[in-house]
Amino acid sequence: MDKRLPILAAFALFVAAGCDMGMDDTAKPAAKTDASVPDKPKSEGMVTTPSADDQAKLDDLTAKQEAAAKAMEAEATDATKKAFVETSMELANYLTFDAPLAPREKYRPALKLYNKVLEIEPDNEKAKETKKVIEDIYASMGMPVPQD
Repeated sequence: MDKRLPILAAFALFVAAGCDMGMDDTAKPAAKTDASVPDKPKSEGMVTTPSADDQAKLDDLTAKQEAAAKAMEAEATDATKKAFVETSMELANYLTFDAPLAPREKYRPALKLYNKVLEIEPDNEKAKETKKVIEDIYASMGMPVPQD
């Protein structure tokens, strides 16, 4: 099992539990007033816009996956199916574990990719395991798992 899966699951539980650990507003530490400390960007959690390198990697993986999907649509051979599964898993794993995107921007497309892989290779254990992790993250946040 990938060593990152337990870390991802633990992080999801931490996020679902709330970061302030039940502190009320009076117990929170005062904000720093040092002008040399920049304000953190206000985002939905932990993520900001990806760097140029991260965006380039995401674009490259997406282009490879889309090309493999088109090749498989044109002719569904063992070779095109294998290429589709490999590129889909690479993109889905990048989204799940490495892409510096907000959860709502990365888990839904990754889940779609894992589902597509499992349509072709129902016994793909990595896809099953990581799909389950994403489904558990949705469940831990009290959100329905996307079905599309």
